[in-house]
Amino acid sequence: MMKEMETELQKTIADTKNGGDYPSVKDVTNNKDFSEFTLEVDREAFENSFDGFAAFGLGLSGMFYQLFNGVDPEDYEVKILVKDTATGEVFNEVIYPDALEEAGDESL
Repeated sequence: MMKEMETELQKTIADTKNGGDYPSVKDVTNNKDFSEFTLEVDREAFENSFDGFAAFGLGLSGMFYQLFNGVDPEDYEVKILVKDTATGEVFNEVIYPDALEEAGDESL
């Protein structure tokens, strides 16, 4: 089952960088346990679009992978780094599930 989840996650990563839904995303890299992803983006295009949803999809996928891989729900975390392709600068960092909790708090 974990091998199938890994295959699906790799497909999601490939679709994110090659599928055309997120044109500002130029590359996506990840660590072995899918707890950290780096999105390399055209910063101006990224900031003026809805391409941030790419981070959301990867964050959720990484969390599910970790849960099924036995990480305690109290301990799992997925970090998404957003890096400007032109400068190499990491200009945004999103931590899941914290970002989901913050979004929920803002809707109150």
